[in-house]
Amino acid sequence: MRDLISLVMHLWDRWRFEATPAERAWDAERGVETSAWTIGGYEPTPLALARTILDALPRRDRTFVDVGCGKGRMLLLAREAGFTHAIGVELDSTLFETARANLEGREGLSVINRDARLFPWPITPLVVFLYNPFEEPIVGQVVDRLERSLRDQPRPVDLIYVNPLWAEAFETRGWQVLSDTGAGTSRWLHLQPPSFLGQPLRPPALRPER
Repeated sequence: MRDLISLVMHLWDRWRFEATPAERAWDAERGVETSAWTIGGYEPTPLALARTILDALPRRDRTFVDVGCGKGRMLLLAREAGFTHAIGVELDSTLFETARANLEGREGLSVINRDARLFPWPITPLVVFLYNPFEEPIVGQVVDRLERSLRDQPRPVDLIYVNPLWAEAFETRGWQVLSDTGAGTSRWLHLQPPSFLGQPLRPPALRPER
């Protein structure tokens, strides 16, 4: 009962936060709709938290991928933070349509309506973002597909996992936790894959002619 009360209080506080004039103004200034929660489980990443995370990332020359992107808020923020390419993956058709409308006409931003377990990972260095989008079995399957892609084509990956309820899915696979920041639902992990999966993309070295 105590856990249920805590959950209700958290949801109420978060709803009030997202309903503030500042949150609504951010949407209005950009002509988008990302703040409204949905009964189906969509919960936008708080703006302050999102900016803290993006400011902490050292690289902008990578493809930003938001797995379970909802209405596309993090894609918009990533673009504003300097990422030139950002891709969202969203299975829910209603959220997908909202995200597509929010991203329309914005260079470098796109969203795919697909099960994340079937997502074809771009063959580029990556920043992967997860805001607790799935339960444990699906998280593990998404990680497995990403690791298969990295085995085929090793490349740098930084993964941000917010509200990491299923962090064990990464830890048991040997992912390294570079930082563990915040608390409660605002806690987030910065992870990298095992070294044998995360080698940088480099062309084959040329041998000198003899």
